[in-house]
Amino acid sequence: MVEKLRRLASQYVGEIVYGANDGIITTFAVVTAAAGGKLSAGVIVILGVANLLADGFSMGASSFLSDRAESSRDSGRTEIAGPLKRGAATFFAFVVAGALPLLPYVFSSQIALSHQLAFSVSATLAALALVGVGRAYLAKERVWLAVMEMVGIGGLAAVISYTVGWALREVVGVVV
Repeated sequence: MVEKLRRLASQYVGEIVYGANDGIITTFAVVTAAAGGKLSAGVIVILGVANLLADGFSMGASSFLSDRAESSRDSGRTEIAGPLKRGAATFFAFVVAGALPLLPYVFSSQIALSHQLAFSVSATLAALALVGVGRAYLAKERVWLAVMEMVGIGGLAAVISYTVGWALREVVGVVV
C-alpha cells in the first residue's frame, strides 16, 4: 500500500512540491506582512484565506492550462484528464500546506496575541521541512539539502514581507 501511494505521489511530485511550497510561502508572506504592519488577527485570517483560495485556484488553473498546452503541442490534440489531475494536485497541495501558517490566527482566542507570530513561524518551518523531506523522498534527493532549500526560500520571503509590512505601516501610518 505504501509503495502504491509513493508511485501515485511521484507522478505528481512536481505539482505537489510546487503547490505546497507556494501555498506555504505566499500565505506566510501575507501573515508576516500583516504582522509587520501590526494588523489584527481577524484581518490576517481574512487576507490569508482569500489568498489561499484565490491564489490556489490560480496556481491549479495555471498548471492545468500549461499542461494542456504542452500536451497539445506534443501530440497535436488537446488532453484534459491528465492536466486536470495535475491542476487539482497543485490546488490541493497549495491549500492544505498553505493553511498551516494561518492556524495560530484562526485559533486566536486560544493563543495569546504576542505568541501568534511565533506559532505561525514554527508551523511554517515545520511545513517547509516536511515538504522538503517529502520532496527528497519522492525525487530521491538529499534530505538535508531539500529541507535547507525549502526553509531558506521561505525564510527569505518572510523577512522581505515582514519588512515591507513594517515599512509601509511606518510610511502610511495605518492604525488598525
